Amino acid sequence: MPVALVLFLLCTSGAGAQINSDDLTRTVAAYELTMARIEGYGAVMAGIADWAGKDPKAVAAMLGRAPKGPMSVPDSAAIFEKEPAVKLLLDAHKITGLDMVVLPMAVMQAQVAALGESQGRTFPADRINPKNIALAKANGTAIDAVMKKAQADRLRAFPAP
Repeated sequence: MPVALVLFLLCTSGAGAQINSDDLTRTVAAYELTMARIEGYGAVMAGIADWAGKDPKAVAAMLGRAPKGPMSVPDSAAIFEKEPAVKLLLDAHKITGLDMVVLPMAVMQAQVAALGESQGRTFPADRINPKNIALAKANGTAIDAVMKKAQADRLRAFPAP
């Protein structure tokens, strides 16, 4: 599996066969975004990209230790928590492996819901977190900037083969 795809699965989906889509939707809806978490996520992605540039073999080893195939959210989060270099980054920016897995999905869900609400749609609170929608509306430009840079850092850390 290409390294970029593995990282994409780790950083954006974290789901798979071990969790159904309703459970994943509820997990994402229960997650509460904050600007501190979003900024921490961006900083950790930048740190991982820097680490990958300095020690690509260590990054490749981390990915090699990751289970193959679909993973649950907790299993995906554990990959980040178990890697000492990444754990240092997580701790320094006060976020967790769970943040690394769920945050990108929560951001995307909140942004889509904010757009939907601007078009008159409503969403049940057990499916989309209203606090996340409010944060996306209030901080859309800042969130977009962090997530765009995080995407670039992810590609810098794990370029497609």
